[in-house]
Amino acid sequence: MTAPATLSPPPLQAPAIVFADEKLRIASYEDLLVLRWMDSPGVIHFEAALRTARKAAERGRLGLLNVADAPGKRPHLTADEAAAGKRMSEGFQNVTKAVAHVILMDGFVGASARMIISTLILVRRSGSPNKVFSTLDEGQRWLAPFLSSPAVADRALDIFATLR
Repeated sequence: MTAPATLSPPPLQAPAIVFADEKLRIASYEDLLVLRWMDSPGVIHFEAALRTARKAAERGRLGLLNVADAPGKRPHLTADEAAAGKRMSEGFQNVTKAVAHVILMDGFVGASARMIISTLILVRRSGSPNKVFSTLDEGQRWLAPFLSSPAVADRALDIFATLR
């Protein structure tokens, strides 16, 4: 007698790296978008992030893992860059289910950045949940319930690692 056949789940797709330069890398996977900011962004980076989020959201609203990974660097933005950042942030409200902002900076600069972003979130009153974290693990765990499946949530840290 032969054993009954078991069905295994289909293999997960590989994440798609949809933007990459020396300041920003973006990967898309199912309903998750991962952004890794490695230096102070220019207007083109904010525009690329919003354009990518809008394109990915054509399939449905996204969970966004938004990671500042620039240890030892102090963020500095021109007025044009700050305006582009504001447009990006406002645009994310229309395409996201939730946004986990992870600031991987130590000391006073990291604490200040987390405080400023937390304050902006409170003042802006986004249409989707937003929260600020100091570690990837915390951000991934918080974002997990908003994603389409546990498998997508489980891949978040691996996807971030592909952007290094």
